[in-house]
Amino acid sequence: MEHIKINKGVDVVNSMGDEIEKKFLLREDGVDYATYNLEYFFSRSMDQLKKDVLALGKPIGQGYMPLSDGQELSDLLGMDVDFIPSEARLRDKAGKLYFTLKGEGGLIRDELETEVNQTYFDKFWPRTEGRRVEKVRLDLPYREHILEVDVYTDRDLIVGEIEAPSIEIAHSIEPLGRNATEDSNYKNKNLGR
Repeated sequence: MEHIKINKGVDVVNSMGDEIEKKFLLREDGVDYATYNLEYFFSRSMDQLKKDVLALGKPIGQGYMPLSDGQELSDLLGMDVDFIPSEARLRDKAGKLYFTLKGEGGLIRDELETEVNQTYFDKFWPRTEGRRVEKVRLDLPYREHILEVDVYTDRDLIVGEIEAPSIEIAHSIEPLGRNATEDSNYKNKNLGR
């Protein structure tokens, strides 16, 4: 991660690289997709996992803006984007505010994320109207990885994501639910309302 100074001396963290991530559908509309691997490792039912996430996790609100607005914000922030973005996201993760650009892809894609101040967030958040998701996330240790379990509070949906350091390691991760890594229906930008 690289610390940079932007307009008005605001410190932000700028991180860029490939995001390699497996996504698993765990529950949707009352149907459980969790595999034996998930239930065995965590020794809890999906109902209990959901309760744990809601009780212990961090609330996340995120919205997706038109790419032209994402370009405007990245220019204001002085971001050096060396890929073609396919989505521009604002995220409030338990009070920490982020702006993220992501490229096309499923298992692997480009990502550039920067922490932003409240002023920038408030200016651009209205531009995400109608393209937002609300969820609660709990990070759980899973083998040598971190399983991020997201319980969506604006619909009946639970997914789990694991970031991996390489494609080979990502392919070796046992299924924890229905593999939704390449299913565009479960990309947050397509879930936004």
